[in-house]
Amino acid sequence: MNQAHAQHTPSSQIQVQPKLSFWQRLRQFQPSTKLVKIVLLWWLVLVVATALDMTSGFGSSALESVSNLLYYLCALALVVLVIACVLDIIMLIAISQASSYQVSRKFPSNVPIYHEIDIEVSLSFSGASFKPFNKLGFIKSIRLEFYDDYPNHLTLLDAMSIAFDMPLLTPSANSIENTIENQPTSTPTTAPNNQANTITICYPVLPSERGTGYFGDSYLRIASPMRLWRRALIIPANDTSTVHSFHGSNYQSNDKPKSSSTITQPAHSAQYLRVLADFSGLLNNQLSVIFEKSRQAGVQALTKEGQGSDFLDLREYSAGDAIRQIDWKASSRLRKLMSKSYEDDNDQDLVFLLDCGEQMRHQDVYHDESAIDETINNEGLDSIEIARYGRYFDKVLNAVLLLAYIANKQSDRVGLMTFGGIEVFLPPKKGSTLIRDLLNETADIKPTMQTGDYLMAAQDLMKKLKKRSIIVLITNTRAEASDELIQAVNLLSKRHNVVFANLMEQAIYERLYGDVIPENMDDALLYHALVDYQQSRQQLQQRLSKQTGALCLQTMANQLPTVLIQAYLSLSRR
Repeated sequence: MNQAHAQHTPSSQIQVQPKLSFWQRLRQFQPSTKLVKIVLLWWLVLVVATALDMTSGFGSSALESVSNLLYYLCALALVVLVIACVLDIIMLIAISQASSYQVSRKFPSNVPIYHEIDIEVSLSFSGASFKPFNKLGFIKSIRLEFYDDYPNHLTLLDAMSIAFDMPLLTPSANSIENTIENQPTSTPTTAPNNQANTITICYPVLPSERGTGYFGDSYLRIASPMRLWRRALIIPANDTSTVHSFHGSNYQSNDKPKSSSTITQPAHSAQYLRVLADFSGLLNNQLSVIFEKSRQAGVQALTKEGQGSDFLDLREYSAGDAIRQIDWKASSRLRKLMSKSYEDDNDQDLVFLLDCGEQMRHQDVYHDESAIDETINNEGLDSIEIARYGRYFDKVLNAVLLLAYIANKQSDRVGLMTFGGIEVFLPPKKGSTLIRDLLNETADIKPTMQTGDYLMAAQDLMKKLKKRSIIVLITNTRAEASDELIQAVNLLSKRHNVVFANLMEQAIYERLYGDVIPENMDDALLYHALVDYQQSRQQLQQRLSKQTGALCLQTMANQLPTVLIQAYLSLSRR
């Protein structure tokens, strides 16, 4: 697992829950299944004794005497049960004070999507009211059921809640290992900590949705020592948690150190987990082929000497060099004139204009697993993996990240602007932090229910960009927005090179170009409606290309990386 190991830092004391009324506290206590069974058995014996008494033993003196014995046993059992219940609930109250429990979590602050991680929860018990019962041998351990309120961005891989026994150790205990050596092992797992009365719970999760998720309260169900009662507690999420980040700069946020060291922060800032796009997976897995083809086609950073501002190397002075190029310190050290050479400023700006409106909320549904991606090995795909490749908007962001990486290798600056309910602007930049910044900026971007305003977005972008750039407009437009779209692209084309990428749904493509044959009148009508729809999109693209000179592309989301890279290369060579 790609996870940095961090030294656990003990948490601060959990604050006590708000004061509860008597009835609220009373409702926290519930009889256990064991107590219910005992009461039912006692009631059944009482019914039998009553039946024998009322029928005089069905005419048998022996059975009649048995009824008297059963009455005596029922009375004795009731007294013993009441005493046991009272004693058990007193011990339960002693071990179930909310202020006695401390919870701290240890988890990565930034994680890539679809990479399994472990959430470690350290649960400590520091109450003193149980010690008299512990010395008498009544309380050796606490039976707990734990439930954690994890973010919705995570998919739980094992059942929750988690049941385990927490051993209660006294200073006279020999060792932690001897005390809990009989602890059952299961997944999710629990393990002893290096402190008494502390246990670590580890449960695996799968980040299945991009964005920032927040941990909530922790919930405990505590069983009484005799297992007759149980009590439910809420441990508030105002603890101090330990978070650590993944190796590699791709998953570091701007306000986090670049190393994988432990970060201990207050709960208001440490109780969140950010799920980012899996950029390393893009390069290493299904999109590596696309990257290799692009590199072989000429995607490489070429540096040549010019009049730019980025230092290239140091060389001996030659006639015609400007005075500002002379490095006087190096000349004095080497006893000959040395000149600085600079890279030529031949880079360009690449800016993505990304639609986050309602048309981008579509989710691709694949009827055939082979249509997911030609570069993916489709054997053994489960439902989670199929959902992974069916996320429409995530594919668009993956294409943006991949092209940004390649453009950055070309020493081009890359920027991003979104519209359609979410307004984000990342000015064009280049360098080693570009991908990290894009990952952080796009982590919480999701399609909205608003309709994107193309013209307003174009006007805003024109105000922000002063240098001629390549603008990649990614959307899924309809014919009714054609006039506004043409105005927007025409405005952008006056100063910039525009690439218009109009996405097409996978289901529509399969209907139009697949092997599906209409079987009835409804299928035939649907097919002709889709043909008309496709023709209107093609006419829109022809109008755009003719009136604005933009490079118009129509593609599906899973083919977007290849199409965008080819368009970028063609414009870069002009």
